[in-house]
Amino acid sequence: MQYHGVQWIYNPQGNGYTNGSAVGQTSVSVTFNKDTPVCTFYFYWKEATGEDPKETKTGSITVSAYDASTGAFIPNARVSVAGKSGSNGTTFADLPLGSYTATASASGYYSGSGTTTLTEANPNSAISIPLQRVQQNPAEDNGVEVRIEIQANGVYRKGSTVMVSAICSSDKDILPTDPATVTFRATYLKKSGSGYVTSTITSQQKEVIIPGGEANLAWFEFSLPASDYYNDSISLECKITPPDNMSGRQVSASKTIPVSNHVIRSSPKTEFEKSAPPAFRVPNPPEKAAPQLTWEVWEWIDNGFVKKTYSAMLNTSATLDPDSTAGYRVYNNATGLWSTRSGYGLNTLLTVSVNNTSGAVTGNAKADVYYPEYNYTYAKDKSNNL
Repeated sequence: MQYHGVQWIYNPQGNGYTNGSAVGQTSVSVTFNKDTPVCTFYFYWKEATGEDPKETKTGSITVSAYDASTGAFIPNARVSVAGKSGSNGTTFADLPLGSYTATASASGYYSGSGTTTLTEANPNSAISIPLQRVQQNPAEDNGVEVRIEIQANGVYRKGSTVMVSAICSSDKDILPTDPATVTFRATYLKKSGSGYVTSTITSQQKEVIIPGGEANLAWFEFSLPASDYYNDSISLECKITPPDNMSGRQVSASKTIPVSNHVIRSSPKTEFEKSAPPAFRVPNPPEKAAPQLTWEVWEWIDNGFVKKTYSAMLNTSATLDPDSTAGYRVYNNATGLWSTRSGYGLNTLLTVSVNNTSGAVTGNAKADVYYPEYNYTYAKDKSNNL
């Protein structure tokens, strides 16, 4: 085998970084730093023959397309050369030596083209084609169409910290350079004398980016008042405003959701019994999977939209042991059980942790304990708050 040449391709190309190739050179110098985009090298070899080792019958062309304004690689672009087509960044191989015109197209862009010539000295080439975005006729409605939907998360208890999500969608790309604005407001009817007044719980504003034809999340955390509700509900309103560089109307959504008090649980005091009732059987505790939520967010990474998936899981562990002041308490290492006598109290310790992305969940709100003698019922007079 004989060394033939090297080709390098940047992804994305632009901002001073240009694809290239070198044939017959024994060394190539390319400088990299923290701002350099991903660069792929292709080394080419050929079998030695009795013919002139420099003779090459075919070559290859790598065709890529990028946004002429931002320099971003266009993922959904299609490229073609010599009657063959492929996705953005495709390398078309086994092409006879000669001149070629490559084309590129993508939804929302004008088509573009580029040319190159494959020779024996330079049989491998790369073409980068800048594509211009399609500009709407100013006389027409060239604005972006945005939509918004409010999504409540779980049961809302008075005095607790809660989260509300806004699902924001758009028919065109909304980029980090000119994001849309989401305004959120939560209110409730607060008791005032014999009537009420509308009181604002929170008012927040966030920026959001959205790929065209997709939806993205914006979320808002706030604490609910503990009391003075005229009726047990809160009102939510979200507005999304298109970017300054796009025309379009502001869109709003509203929702009223109920709020409730934490259930006050209090099991009856136990009475001494020499033995369990004849019909009593120790029930198996209910099997509960650890609550887990998963959501997706579009983020801007390396000059392009990337969908990231996040999740949060609630992990709990509980222990039950006799009160440390009990006159009699013995732990059996073999069975893992405590023994105590009647009349002494029990301690319940619950450890809770959440595996999550910082700022995406509100934390732990409350915990309750249920007992086997009541068949683990949720009844408030047969369970306790922790």
